[in-house]
Amino acid sequence: MKKICLLMLLQMGAAVIFAQQKPLLIDFVKDKKEKSGYTIQLKTAPGNTISFDLLKAGRPVFNQPMNPVTMLPMGFVTKNDALKVAEYMIDQYGKQGKFPQILPPNVSAILNLQNLNHHIKTNI
Repeated sequence: MKKICLLMLLQMGAAVIFAQQKPLLIDFVKDKKEKSGYTIQLKTAPGNTISFDLLKAGRPVFNQPMNPVTMLPMGFVTKNDALKVAEYMIDQYGKQGKFPQILPPNVSAILNLQNLNHHIKTNI
């Protein structure tokens, strides 16, 4: 009986914590950016985070379910961070001729991404 009460208490605590998070809203018309002939389209990701797709002439050229920096399904904390990574990937495509599937760990420091460590620590 104690286990059941403890489990119910934990579920209620989790519900309270997650209920307080504001959902991130993406406007598919406004939340996109053009760079070097590509369209960066922001989208929602698990954990109340933001991810992106890369389009060229309206067709997807990069669509990955994982965050290319953390390799987790959670995206980025801010729209700005998602845009920074998308622009970095477009630049890398210009240099290498392909989009990188995984970005080196130093990229988060170079781009000054926010709170990536929080997602890594809480989801491992």
